[in-house]
Amino acid sequence: MKEKERQDRILEILDAQGYATVKYLTEVLDYSSATVNRDLNVLQERQLVRRSYGGVEPVRSQYVPIFLRTHKMRAEKKYIGR
Repeated sequence: MKEKERQDRILEILDAQGYATVKYLTEVLDYSSATVNRDLNVLQERQLVRRSYGGVEPVRSQYVPIFLRTHKMRAEKKYIGR
């Protein structure tokens, strides 16, 4: 498995579970902890994951499309506009 494939697999696992330990990832991917840690460092630099002591979680995007934002709190926005 190539580096990109491993990183994609890590992201798939994190999307499914929400959190994983480095030990768990090494067992599932069958790679050394050094290799998994390198991949996690790359993913963290790309701001795709957030590392904590012994584990990792995906970074969830806080972006809400403008279409949804225009309809949120519509009455309050009309009141402020008046």
